[in-house]
Amino acid sequence: MVEPYTSESVRASLAPKWDAYYAKLAIGQPSTWKCDQRTKDNFCLSQWMIDECNRIGCSWEDAHNLLRGFNRHARADTDLYQTAADVMNTYLNGDIINYDGMKRH
Repeated sequence: MVEPYTSESVRASLAPKWDAYYAKLAIGQPSTWKCDQRTKDNFCLSQWMIDECNRIGCSWEDAHNLLRGFNRHARADTDLYQTAADVMNTYLNGDIINYDGMKRH
């Protein structure tokens, strides 16, 4: 059984993978390129969530909904690590929000 996620557990799990994830973000950028910390955190947490979903056996559909939920909440929440923990806990609790996106008429 997977323990519930916390901001601290997400941070600890991500730490050893940070450099590899960040390197993906930097691919193709000029040598003078720098991005802000929130962009780094958002990208690396998204990559961590993909790997974590695979590790705990999420279906592709569940993983997709989790990532969409994280991206939606990350726009407004200040603590991205807590946001990632909360979203991953929706999977553990069996209450993933199925987001179908905007409906265009």
